[in-house]
Amino acid sequence: MTLSTACVLAITFTFLSPASAQNFIQRAMVQDAAQEEETDDEDIPNAPNSGVVFGGIDESKFEARIWNGTVNSAAAGEARLQSQLDLQIAEIDRLCQLTEAQSQKLRLAGTSDIKRFFERYTKLRRQFLKVRNDQNLVNNFWGELQPLQMEIQSGLFNDESMLLRVVPKALDDAQRAIYEQETLDRRTFRMLARLELLLVAADESLGLMIDQRERLTELCKKHVRIPRRFGPYDSNVILYELSRIPEGEVREILDADQMQGWQQAVAQGRGMEQFLRQNKFLPEEEPARVIPKPEETSRQPKGEESIKDKPAVDGENQG
Repeated sequence: MTLSTACVLAITFTFLSPASAQNFIQRAMVQDAAQEEETDDEDIPNAPNSGVVFGGIDESKFEARIWNGTVNSAAAGEARLQSQLDLQIAEIDRLCQLTEAQSQKLRLAGTSDIKRFFERYTKLRRQFLKVRNDQNLVNNFWGELQPLQMEIQSGLFNDESMLLRVVPKALDDAQRAIYEQETLDRRTFRMLARLELLLVAADESLGLMIDQRERLTELCKKHVRIPRRFGPYDSNVILYELSRIPEGEVREILDADQMQGWQQAVAQGRGMEQFLRQNKFLPEEEPARVIPKPEETSRQPKGEESIKDKPAVDGENQG
């Protein structure tokens, strides 16, 4: 079974019964086997015990991995990114009625994002051309593509992009208020939609009563935070957020058997924490609470005496 299929199954069947999940997994494995027959040739060396690939691995393999199969060339990829930039600026213009100068400023920032992407793309392509004749080196090289693959999957113009960092600076106060509220509403809606899908699966699998479902939904909405960025791992992010809910609060809603199923499900999200954090999907952690030092908490207001400094009165502290 391929890694991508395994990830999908892990999320899709998080809350399904074992029988239903097993039935679907068997069908997925049959499909995987058929796909592997078509792709095995690119992973098998031409000679026994050798990584040498005569003629080299075709560049189309590199392009397919970078663009996740959406396009087959750098030119097509650039056109696709440019189209996404046009749509994003058009949406901001719809909300804020941008001036020509504002539009140009945003387009310049977005174009800079595309340029930086292709600078990294070009560097990786050169590395690929150096190792393409050795399957072992190529297999090790594929992992280097992950950052660019994640940007294509999640969207190049995310919170880390130059475009979205420039937007607040380019807008006036009234425009900024409209943009920030619309952005928050959209992100909240998307997060709640993902949460609702998981809770529907939980409802079917755990056999929740109406009251349980309502209480669990409210509890989840109370604790789940909006992802730092959205993408193909939204369900993993939501599961991680659910794993942060104090178990005591969940136990007040679920019985023992339901609680066991819940724990098994959210454990998958916790297991993805390092990956999600490294790729900046998780919300930023809240600042740590500053605990005053002991000497600060014991400091008396100016002009007041502490008990230990107060002169003893006759008869006090006498055995």
